[in-house]
Amino acid sequence: MGDRDWIDLDTGLSRRRFVEGVGIGGAAIASSGLLAACGGDDDKGDGGAPGTSGSDNAGTPGNPSRGGNLRFGMIGNGTGETANPNMVSTPIDTVRVAAIFDPMIRPAPNHKREDGLVVGWKPNADATVWELKLRPDVTWHDGSPLTAEDLIFTLRTFGAKGSFGANAVAFVELNDLKKLDPLTVRVPLKRPIADLGAYFIYVNSTWVIKDGTTDFQKPVGTGPYKVKSFVPGQRMVAEANRDYWDSPKPYPDQFELVSIDDPTARLNALTSGQIDIAAGIPYATARANLKSKDYRVVVGAPGASFTFYMAIDDPAFRDVKVRQAMKLILDREAMINSALAGFGAPGRDLLAPGTPYFDDSVPVPQQDIEKAKSLLKSAGASDLQVTLHTADVLPGFTDAAAVFAQQAKAAGVTINVKREQIAQYLNPALLYLKMPFGQDAWPGPSLNASYSLQYPQGAAFNETHWNDPSWEKLLNQAEAATDEAEATELWTQVQKTLYDEGGQIVWANQQTTDACSNAVRGYGEKGSGWLYGTDDDRVWNWGLA
Repeated sequence: MGDRDWIDLDTGLSRRRFVEGVGIGGAAIASSGLLAACGGDDDKGDGGAPGTSGSDNAGTPGNPSRGGNLRFGMIGNGTGETANPNMVSTPIDTVRVAAIFDPMIRPAPNHKREDGLVVGWKPNADATVWELKLRPDVTWHDGSPLTAEDLIFTLRTFGAKGSFGANAVAFVELNDLKKLDPLTVRVPLKRPIADLGAYFIYVNSTWVIKDGTTDFQKPVGTGPYKVKSFVPGQRMVAEANRDYWDSPKPYPDQFELVSIDDPTARLNALTSGQIDIAAGIPYATARANLKSKDYRVVVGAPGASFTFYMAIDDPAFRDVKVRQAMKLILDREAMINSALAGFGAPGRDLLAPGTPYFDDSVPVPQQDIEKAKSLLKSAGASDLQVTLHTADVLPGFTDAAAVFAQQAKAAGVTINVKREQIAQYLNPALLYLKMPFGQDAWPGPSLNASYSLQYPQGAAFNETHWNDPSWEKLLNQAEAATDEAEATELWTQVQKTLYDEGGQIVWANQQTTDACSNAVRGYGEKGSGWLYGTDDDRVWNWGLA
């Protein structure tokens, strides 16, 4: 079949060597790392002595010890919260499934990848057939072994109707998946994909599900924790999986994920000892407490893309000149300073910065009110009035909406800010994907994953209602290119069209601001914030002193 060698995610080999069929690696995003951290291991699986549950083993400095109950407070999603990996759409659900299940590929800082449950990736000569090899000696929470049948079931579940992971297998011949041995699956594709792993690192298309699973009320995973109880919108309680393959992790005996919508209430819960980590504290509070002795502030490197999105089929935004004008209205630096207290870097209206083939040559759009006015006049929209839907789903959202409305007045644009309920904003059954002008925050695992999720016809998260068959054909060509020069040129063209004509305003690459008690270890030290923050959701690393 003309197969290439197995690709090892742990080698750290260059992108060039990957496209030559030898190894894989990701470009590192330039950043200064964390301003503060809640301790952490060295990510080699050897942090902290194993000890026994409830022991007084203090571990090595900065590393978690075995035992205790780790309590994590986050913005909830009401009754829409889920433990179904294929239906994740919020940060709290991401952390939940990361505690229960294991990913095919583990996210690592600075857009790198580490082996998860899939430890081997082997393409044939033209990248139309891949072989995936599972990690040996892994067991499910019920004691049964991880097998090739589980991976086949997982991939087919990704492709099921309504799954948010459908983009990752849209090009896979799901009916022709074949078990080659107890841990190896043959994956034939409908078209060449040069970097198959790039699709299986995102939150909706990475968690491996046990063969036959249909009920996620009390799910069985292979992950670091086993679910004891879960009440959506309130709390999940899980106990340590002491048969976890990545021993001695997890460190705590118990993990609680608590839904606390109000940011002040979350911080109060931390300072009063009700929780150990408060995800997403207000930016102004974080800035004022960087040197606090009462708790530690964790600041991520610039990562997730904060966006305003415009549905291009909506009458207000159908003319590309209007979309271009809206991008020029923003003073991004001023918005970051005001809404995020300076915790972020200006965005370039493109997703997944720092990943392979991201076009670093595109400039950050600068505020140009006169040009914006000219574009609006040309489009017959000088008196444009629009409604911007917002909610406190992440710190800085509602503040940024208010800043945008204020800045737009200079261009004669009226933005009416409508504040929605948190539990409805990201719920696909209620408001999500139905708002013509809204806000979101996007992780940037890869160009492949980010773009296939949002822009092709039928994409699960097509917020801007992008629909361009010629662009989609170009995207497919970029995904297939194994020659580095050809791939670079194709991905540049793909991004240029979105930069010039798309409906997304990526105004900042946000830095997360979380807080944790002084007893927390293993949280935030090496997280780069390129997923949802929270130390790249590497739940298995977290623990207590």
